[in-house]
Amino acid sequence: MTSSMNSASPQTEAAATQHVLFVVNNYPPRVGGVEVHVASLAREIVRRGHRATVLTLSDAESETMEHGIRVIRIPQGPSVGGVFAFPKRAAYRRAAARLRGDGITIVSTQTRFFPMTWKGIATARSLRVPVVHTEHGSDFVAGVPLVVGVASRLVDVTFGRRALRQADRVLGVSERVVAFVSRLAGVDARIFYNATAVPPVEPHEPPHKPDFVVVGRLVAGKGADRAIAAFARIAADHPGSRLVIVGDGPQRDSLVAAAAGLGIADRVEFRGRISQEAVMHELAGAVLVNPSTLSEGFQTTLIEAAASGAQIVTYPLAGVTALDAAGAPVHLVESLADDALATAMAAALDRPRPRWTAEAAEAWTWPGRAGEYLEILQDVNGRTPAHRP
Repeated sequence: MTSSMNSASPQTEAAATQHVLFVVNNYPPRVGGVEVHVASLAREIVRRGHRATVLTLSDAESETMEHGIRVIRIPQGPSVGGVFAFPKRAAYRRAAARLRGDGITIVSTQTRFFPMTWKGIATARSLRVPVVHTEHGSDFVAGVPLVVGVASRLVDVTFGRRALRQADRVLGVSERVVAFVSRLAGVDARIFYNATAVPPVEPHEPPHKPDFVVVGRLVAGKGADRAIAAFARIAADHPGSRLVIVGDGPQRDSLVAAAAGLGIADRVEFRGRISQEAVMHELAGAVLVNPSTLSEGFQTTLIEAAASGAQIVTYPLAGVTALDAAGAPVHLVESLADDALATAMAAALDRPRPRWTAEAAEAWTWPGRAGEYLEILQDVNGRTPAHRP
């Protein structure tokens, strides 16, 4: 995909103020990793003196200023599973019309299979500006019913592949994501790691505490059931510990029953959905248990946990190798067996690894990452030739 250029030189373009239009299916107060990624990046872009506009879906039409970011919400039509939703056509046209002449310099889209990604690419064409797409998925959708899996793969090899190929630049939030983009679309993506807005802590704060924390939706594949089974194996040897499960979802009742059946109901606490501040409080000095087996991109919870002084117990998911190499206290679980997870959990509690230093953690915060993103945008604006009708 290509974009228009005015008579300014690349050097002039590089010094110009950016106005980034994020076109996304979901944005806070809706919760999720992509939502946090976009909101954090947009805030930092604005803090650096640039402009950011978000065009997203909601239940009603509105336009607000939030943390210096212009947020345009338009009604969504029918959705599949509450995730795969299209905008109402007339509302999208009205919003797109308001953006013309507003100095948009680039469109940012997130995740190949969201309808708003496809709409964002079309909007970029009409505005004659380039698209930078950030991919968050490291494989085809997993851990879903067969029909959903087949349908999602069909979307990937059609609309998703097309979106990746039409973007002027594709970023991937981990090495695995970059490899998946190449496999799916034959596109060379650049690694753009996730980051955290959590201030890094000093190594001596907070004190270690004997808590295991699971953070995520209570759905198949996220692994809360594995964490409960593993905790049951080590609970007797760690009488002061507890398992804290943060998040909600359709499996909550069955997970509560599982904890009761294993005799550890009084040691497992279900917190439901809580604020980001409360999540960080739970993680501080604890052990994050990340038993997901889904096709994750790069979970920001891993970075937040390390920056909060927590130990990390995880399967070898996307981004884990990079965090480990950066000095994060990662305890890798190579096997899906409950005893392997239990062994790693006990080791993280009994023999914790050195915490991240503030200096090491600083490289994984949004101020640094936003600077990298703006450099990418300037490069794309300087290299992309003019659109043709």
